[in-house]
Amino acid sequence: MIDPSEQQWAVWLRGLCYATFAAAAGALGYIFRSMDAGVPISIGRAIAEMFGAALVGLFAMWICQATGISQQWTAVTVGISGWLGATASIQVLQRLVWSKLGLTRSQDDERSP
Repeated sequence: MIDPSEQQWAVWLRGLCYATFAAAAGALGYIFRSMDAGVPISIGRAIAEMFGAALVGLFAMWICQATGISQQWTAVTVGISGWLGATASIQVLQRLVWSKLGLTRSQDDERSP
């Protein structure tokens, strides 16, 4: 949870730090996945992965704050979310948010067009 007595600049700085951490993890995750697959690394793709990981890292941070998880576990969650990348992490976060909101997927959603 966000401490109401905490200065606003500190809240924004913490978010920026977590987003930067997730972005670095996202770039490293992309580079390692590309190297493992034996495919060339694309700078454009690496930048896109960084921004996607930063966004998902912020989502993970906000979820951790909302649930009262410690800073250490928040850092681990944000780092892993960044490393896995936006595509994989958003699927996990989406299920968590849907569950929190009481939403479920219909069978029609599971069929691909």
